[in-house]
Amino acid sequence: MLSDEKCRTIKRDIEQDSKALTSIVNQLIAKYSKELDIYVTEVKEMLEKRNKLSDDEVEDLTIKVPLYLYNICDGIETLGIEGDTAKQHKNQLFHEMVMQCEGTIRDKESYANTKVVNEALVEIAFQRAYKKLKLKMDAAMQICQSSRKVLSRRIEDSNINKYDKGM
Repeated sequence: MLSDEKCRTIKRDIEQDSKALTSIVNQLIAKYSKELDIYVTEVKEMLEKRNKLSDDEVEDLTIKVPLYLYNICDGIETLGIEGDTAKQHKNQLFHEMVMQCEGTIRDKESYANTKVVNEALVEIAFQRAYKKLKLKMDAAMQICQSSRKVLSRRIEDSNINKYDKGM
């Protein structure tokens, strides 16, 4: 039978464990995305205060975002390598634990799985950090493409207005 109190306790424990894992993930990606995060927050605040960015601000956005993406691309590769290393470390420890234990294969694997829980969580943290940084990169690329379109449209409108007035 489903116990409401037991489910709440399990949920609370999972949320606590997830907070720790989320903190690790955020620390892993911060060194690669901090500048972009700050800049995107600034742009978002500018847009909340007014509906439109100036031409200079759009141009600034078009130039800066690719520069910040450079660090993110490096971070994605680094996190991928670190994730692979964490996986290898977990697997090595798992096999060492299997060899130390007596009993059936199932018993050995069960014992080994209990001994590599922390290593498995570290591996998960690197996987999640990789995915989260990749999503930030994709979003930043969309921002960059949008700013280019806005800038191109404004230049085109400006040229049309000059043509209409002058010729």
